[in-house]
Amino acid sequence: GQCRLEYGHANPFPPMHGNHGRPHSIKMYLPSRTVQVLVKDKHTQGGVKIFVSPEFIANSEGVESPADLDLHVQTWQDGKPVVLPPTKLGPEGFVHLETNFDATFKLTGPGGKDLPCLPSTDGFFRIYFPGEYTVAGTGYVQVGGLRTAS
Repeated sequence: GQCRLEYGHANPFPPMHGNHGRPHSIKMYLPSRTVQVLVKDKHTQGGVKIFVSPEFIANSEGVESPADLDLHVQTWQDGKPVVLPPTKLGPEGFVHLETNFDATFKLTGPGGKDLPCLPSTDGFFRIYFPGEYTVAGTGYVQVGGLRTAS
């Protein structure tokens, strides 16, 4: 809590001396009801790329193209949620958050109208790992970039 762990989320843990003669082991204290996710640093690179599918655009009232959409990223500053100024989606239908390893965001259409995020009660989409994701259908996130018909 209290944003004490933010540094660890954005920075890799360097290899150290090991434990009990095992050079690639670590000893950790994990409080109850917690989890530690260990992943190679290369899998946390590249940021988050968010696409918007044609189906989502078709289901969104007043939206004609991806260029009509604004993406509002929520971040934490001093322990409080803050929504950053909007980022326009390009005509290609995606935005690349290159330095993010996760993303909490909402989409707005013309006139600043919030677009639906069906699984969320607060209207924010949530992505927890770097990679490509698509806002699709009636307002849900699917893993992977924009899928094209083959």
